[in-house]
Amino acid sequence: MDASPRLLGLVWPFVAVVLIQALVASLSLYTLSAVRAYVGGESQWSKGQKHAIYFLSLYADTGNEEFFSEYRAAIAVPLADRSARLALEQSEPDTQAARAGFL
Repeated sequence: MDASPRLLGLVWPFVAVVLIQALVASLSLYTLSAVRAYVGGESQWSKGQKHAIYFLSLYADTGNEEFFSEYRAAIAVPLADRSARLALEQSEPDTQAARAGFL
């Protein structure tokens, strides 16, 4: 019976370290996931904006309706992001509308 409290005294620091490492790993994975989502969204936004400007310029030069429909498809991403941002900036954020805008 004497060995049990002594053994517990030796083991608990190692168990605590393992639990702390698991917590830190979980938080770092959560942070990594959030950063990846932000970078992916920023990439989609900038590509949409770039393509929209390109196709609008082509439409202005040629008057070809196909370029205008390409413009409308490309500008949809930045416009959806804008509506999501506006939904989040309200006094009571509309998370459903924001989610729909981001997806």
